[in-house]
Amino acid sequence: MNGRSISVSIVVAVVNEQGNVSELYRRLRASLPISDWELCFVDDGSTDRTVAEIRDIARDDQRVSLVQRSTRSGTASAQYAGFGQCQGLVTLIMDGDLQHRPEEAWALVEPCLGGRATVSVGSRYLDGTTPVQRTFGRALISRGAELAVRLLSRKARHLSDPLSGFFAYRSSVLPRSGLEVRGAKFLYFPLQFAPDGRVAQLPMHFDERTRGQSKILALRGRIFTALFSSLSSARRAHGNFARPTAFEPGPVPGGFGPPRRSGPVAPVAPRARVPGPVAGGRTANSPTGSVGSHTPSADPRSRP
Repeated sequence: MNGRSISVSIVVAVVNEQGNVSELYRRLRASLPISDWELCFVDDGSTDRTVAEIRDIARDDQRVSLVQRSTRSGTASAQYAGFGQCQGLVTLIMDGDLQHRPEEAWALVEPCLGGRATVSVGSRYLDGTTPVQRTFGRALISRGAELAVRLLSRKARHLSDPLSGFFAYRSSVLPRSGLEVRGAKFLYFPLQFAPDGRVAQLPMHFDERTRGQSKILALRGRIFTALFSSLSSARRAHGNFARPTAFEPGPVPGGFGPPRRSGPVAPVAPRARVPGPVAGGRTANSPTGSVGSHTPSADPRSRP
């Protein structure tokens, strides 16, 4: 973003959202009370005029950018790809079909930007929201998926809406590259990585789609597989990222200060031991060196 300081990055993954992306941009621009924001659309293989529409917007507003992916690899990975291209202190994730109201974006961002929360999640089930209208079959699938997430994820089970796709988080929680992100729900990644567990939940309205086709219908019976993939890859990514690392002192004034990461700890080979004399004429093992004596090593890790 031309070196400018960015407070908020908004990432929107889209597939065939012609018409919706322009309205989303207009409503965000009108409702955000700050000007130092950026909007990143990630197109996951649209076949309509979605890409052309985003380019028209970006031509007039340098805060808007586009990431194009040639193959569809899942909503969560698309959102992570957009996050990797952004610079904001806080990242907001939302859908591009206008079912998430752009006017409610700031309410999710503000707790994270103000330091009161690490992750802020919009919920369809808190007081002050409009009940979501669903068919019996879709309601059954949604409730079953919510129950599955609560059973499988300690980090998400306290959420009133564990399937939310409208959330914000402090960008420092996640690395901007290097994670293997899978499945349909990116929410589980900032939840898994958040070190302090400070999660805010706020009511949000979920509007009916007026243009295009719902992407959830394409998942149908695969929704549980997609959720499990997101949950398991989030746990695996956090476990890999949090592996122990070796430290060495950094060049700071006075020779003291915080350690500096130098990479993974290399395994230490076992030291050979030879018999040495002990009191009473018996033999015992002693560290390699002259038999019956021990020469201390300069490396403190080599001490028995």
